[in-house]
Amino acid sequence: MYDNVELNKRSILKSFLSGSTGKFALLVLLVLISFPLICTPAAADSASASGLNVAMTLSSGDDWDGYLVLTYSGTVSGKTASSWSWSFDDSDTATGSSGTHTYDETGTYDVILVVTYSDSTTEQIATDIAIEEPTLDASADITVDDDDLKITYESTTDGAVSWEWDFDDGDTSTSESGSHYYDDYGEYTVTLTVTSEDSSTDTYTEDITLDESPSAYFTVDVDSGSSPLTVEFTDGSEENSYTGADIVEWVWDFDYDDETETFDDDDSSADTEFTFEEEGTYTVTLTVTDEDGEEDSYEMDIVVDDDSAPTADYYIDDDCDTSGAATLTIQFYDDSEEAEDTGAEITSWLWKFYDEDDSLYLYSYSENPELDFEDEGVYTLVYTVTDEDGVSDSMTEEDLIEVYSGLSVTFYGSPTSGTTPLTVYFYATDGAYNEYDIETYYWYFGDGSTSSESDTSTSHTYKTAGTYDVKLKVTDEEGNTYTCTESDYITVSTAATSVATSSKTYAVTESATSAETEEADLGSSTSSGTTIFGIPGTEYFRTEMSRFYNFYEEYTSLLAGMFGMG
Repeated sequence: MYDNVELNKRSILKSFLSGSTGKFALLVLLVLISFPLICTPAAADSASASGLNVAMTLSSGDDWDGYLVLTYSGTVSGKTASSWSWSFDDSDTATGSSGTHTYDETGTYDVILVVTYSDSTTEQIATDIAIEEPTLDASADITVDDDDLKITYESTTDGAVSWEWDFDDGDTSTSESGSHYYDDYGEYTVTLTVTSEDSSTDTYTEDITLDESPSAYFTVDVDSGSSPLTVEFTDGSEENSYTGADIVEWVWDFDYDDETETFDDDDSSADTEFTFEEEGTYTVTLTVTDEDGEEDSYEMDIVVDDDSAPTADYYIDDDCDTSGAATLTIQFYDDSEEAEDTGAEITSWLWKFYDEDDSLYLYSYSENPELDFEDEGVYTLVYTVTDEDGVSDSMTEEDLIEVYSGLSVTFYGSPTSGTTPLTVYFYATDGAYNEYDIETYYWYFGDGSTSSESDTSTSHTYKTAGTYDVKLKVTDEEGNTYTCTESDYITVSTAATSVATSSKTYAVTESATSAETEEADLGSSTSSGTTIFGIPGTEYFRTEMSRFYNFYEEYTSLLAGMFGMG
């Protein structure tokens, strides 16, 4: 009886398992039994299962010199990275765990990092980074020249690419710097509006006052002579013609033993006289102040001679000009006088010419030299004669000679050193004696880049470390050219790598369909190390399923043996 029951159980089970419903039930049972085996990776991959092993940090510059520069850095934990691959969402890529990348323009970029480990597995993460301009802060330097009804202006705004000045008198300018002349004295509001590369704007305003001062002036009855020399000084000063404010104080400074004399508006006159007891040249100054506190000064040299010394003097040939284009040739003649008391003969002559830096440019020991001035500049003459008794006398002619070239230009840049990417702003200054206006400024930046401008300023960004020569070639309206070169002018070093603020991170795998992965064109990953929500990746899953089917065959054989189903 029991044998028949046991046989019926076996028959029922065999019939159940041989049918489709029975096989499906057995499959479900085996999946439930085997699921922990499938979902648990091998011990070597356990770090991946617990979460991402890689992280990255990104930061961009916060000033106008570096706001387009992205500093990036990746780190891994629990594994050893064998390679790094970065994609910056602008067609550029990089390798290495860290570095810097320079964008061409502002925007939001999706940065993707792919890390390959020593076991050939990979991980990917991505994050957005906003590259933005710093805040535009308009600023300017404005200098007021009351006497000439003029202001000198210059924008000092970092990041500006265009400028618009409003001078509050109907005139405007789009130059970065320059000068402006007013027609009348008064109060004005100067407004500067600047615009950045991304069209951000900011405005700077400054109130100025052009106020005429009183005009100091005096005359003398004699301005030179032998000691003791008495000079009569006659005041010729005038009140402020704009405000009408009266002069209330006159101060005379005789440049002699600290001697001064002061008059006020209660005095009937500001005229005076003074006696110079010793030889020398004395600069007498009259300073006047009006009731509004405005003041002005006027000065004159008084020369007191020693009768026992010669008197240095000269003249220039009437056919020679003291200003002109290089090379300027001038014929000088001695016109000195012997000492009145001794009559000693003058035996030596020394002509010295100094440039604007007070450096000796040219000299001659000839009595009547013909001299060539070949270099552009302004030159001061110091002429000294010495007589046979060894007594000397000298005279000075400030800014006597002016030499100019037909065309010249100078320039400067700021800053001239820094880290990549370094943006340098260049400013050209036309020669003071140019015969024609400059039409074109052609810049050679030394790194293979050039720029042709019609304005006196430009900028250039150096993206590679090195030392660069800068050259400016100008062409005037007559087609004349001139070149100015500054050697080793710009020094650029590589920016130091730094880790800044962290940002969001997320995993990207072969099965992900995110836009970041598609745009980076990084390809699909078939590594067993990739994970989806903690479950092993494609290759690993295939391996585990193969193990499952082998186990299924063994399992059914075992059941068949147990229940006599063989």
